[in-house]
Amino acid sequence: MDLEHELKELRVRVAVLENEVLSLKGSPAAPPLRRPSATQPPLPAPPPVPRPAASAPKQGTEAIERFKKALSVQTSETILKWAGIGLVLLAVAFAVGLAIERGWITPTMRIIAAGAVSIALFVVGQRIRSTRALFAETLQGASFVAGFFTAFGSIPMGVVSGEVGFAAMVVVALAALVASYMLNSPPIAVLGLLGGASTPFLIERFPEDPEFLASFAALIAISTLIVFVATGWRTLLVSTAAVTWGMLALAADESDSAPVVISIAIVGIALWLVPLGREILEERGTLVKAPMHRIEESLEPLLKGVIHRFAITAPIVTLLLAQTAELSRYQWSAVIGAVAVAFAIASISLHRFEFRQFSLTHVTVSALLGSIAISLALDGDVLMISVPLQATALWLIGRRLDHKPMIWQSHVLYVITMFALIVRAGFMAWEGEFETLSIITDVAALLLLVWRSTLKDQAAPWLAPAVHFTAAVYLIGPLDEWALLLGLVILAGITRLAAHADIGNFSISTLVNHVVIVLAAVSVAASQYETTYELEWVPVVGLAVVSLAAFARLLPGRFSDQEAGLAYVGLIALVVVVVGSNDAAITAAWTAIGLATLAAGVRLEKSIVQKAGWATLAIAATKLMLHDLESTEALIRIALFFGIGLAFLGLAYLLPTHLAPQPHEDDELPRIDV
Repeated sequence: MDLEHELKELRVRVAVLENEVLSLKGSPAAPPLRRPSATQPPLPAPPPVPRPAASAPKQGTEAIERFKKALSVQTSETILKWAGIGLVLLAVAFAVGLAIERGWITPTMRIIAAGAVSIALFVVGQRIRSTRALFAETLQGASFVAGFFTAFGSIPMGVVSGEVGFAAMVVVALAALVASYMLNSPPIAVLGLLGGASTPFLIERFPEDPEFLASFAALIAISTLIVFVATGWRTLLVSTAAVTWGMLALAADESDSAPVVISIAIVGIALWLVPLGREILEERGTLVKAPMHRIEESLEPLLKGVIHRFAITAPIVTLLLAQTAELSRYQWSAVIGAVAVAFAIASISLHRFEFRQFSLTHVTVSALLGSIAISLALDGDVLMISVPLQATALWLIGRRLDHKPMIWQSHVLYVITMFALIVRAGFMAWEGEFETLSIITDVAALLLLVWRSTLKDQAAPWLAPAVHFTAAVYLIGPLDEWALLLGLVILAGITRLAAHADIGNFSISTLVNHVVIVLAAVSVAASQYETTYELEWVPVVGLAVVSLAAFARLLPGRFSDQEAGLAYVGLIALVVVVVGSNDAAITAAWTAIGLATLAAGVRLEKSIVQKAGWATLAIAATKLMLHDLESTEALIRIALFFGIGLAFLGLAYLLPTHLAPQPHEDDELPRIDV
């Protein structure tokens, strides 16, 4: 019965459709069938059409996509604002310096004006913090930079004594640390760290007094680590380690006195225990976790696990810095052994309090330092036997704890043992002891088996790039610069055609192509830097780029991103060839090209174009700071810094408003920090 009703329902629907079709054609409609009187349940919904499952990404695709990810508009705005305000401040400093040199203003007026500018920047930043937090942070950071250089500038101009100026610089650096905590600003804290670290160099206490530099580095580390305990900013922790270890390395290079060694030990112990203790307190809930700053959020993939890395690097760097102490190998064995015992005790304690990951990290460091201590204490055949025994012990412990770093460490010791056996067997064979040939044969066979087991599936991709690299190196000999550039471009095209024809695997060779062509283009541009502009060189550069484009268009892939980058490098080099030795014009042209490229990349949402713009701006800024700062005339230098700084600020202002990518219809509007 149900089947009959369904058939009647279908007939009615077909008739309705026929009427609609005939009415559209202007024909008389067929009489509709009468619907059945009984109501029927609704028809079941058709089953959903299964969609094909997305194919799994190829190996390495995830890393490539992560590399191609573009910088956000907010990050681009931040970088441009900091760079722009820095260049404007430098331009102001140069202008004031020129005015003093020509007697336009007195030194006291300069100090007062600079201090007023510093205070004004901080006040303006505080007033706009509620509406433009990012820009306010930039202005307030610049205020501390201006205040620091104001305190420093008062010394050579004779406004205050050296001791007073030094105290003022330290006060400004400490004020930046305090303000960073109150304003929740890691960049201001890093600026305070850099200002404090530069003080001994600016007042010329180094290299005459390395003990003062080492002691000052320890004080800086303690000050910044106090802020780290209160905030948990891992960017400040990493910056503190890099800066203080660099200062201690300079001090240790000049002196091996007790104050230097003690300062090295204090900094090393602090950088080991303070981050570890704060992490433990935070995990146990004793220490309240501070809100994460946006810089910490953006750098989270890089900063993840940084406490574990400090537990490994702190003792190693400390022992390396303390190598200037005149100790024998046996004394060093005792010192390193004591550190290994300390880390073993820490590992046991951490394991007892159920911090397993930290316990494994410390036992790995203890095992590494213990192996070094044993190797320093032993010699000769005993040492040769002890190394594989240590490797076996580490392997057994690593398997027991399921700790891969310790297993990897045992493999390293096994490899060291094999190399040591090969070297010793080679010496014995060189001396004519032919009974050692069996040892050489056995070790060689073992290495061959290891190599075949690990590389037999990877040998083929390396063969073709090796041949290509050999050809590229051969071209360097007989050809001059211009012919070499053309030859390398032709060789790049040949390798692409060969790969397209499946003659060889040139996947790795792509990197070789790009590196050698960039080096050749830079070499050609450098050769024209100090010479007079000659028109006949322009077609040669153009011919190189056109040749590269021609090879690219012969293939289905057309012009790849990498080859477009090479053409972009050719454009940058062409600027040098055309302009010649005019440094200001070169820097201005590179900056204009970089800003235009960056703006286009942001607008078009092309990450590779953004990276090209950033790279060009980095090159121009490096040339501006390292070369143009001394080689250009004063007024031109001021105009150059002002122009580039204002251009940076202008693009930073336009990025989130006029140049931001247009949202799609189905996408939500992006949130922009104003």
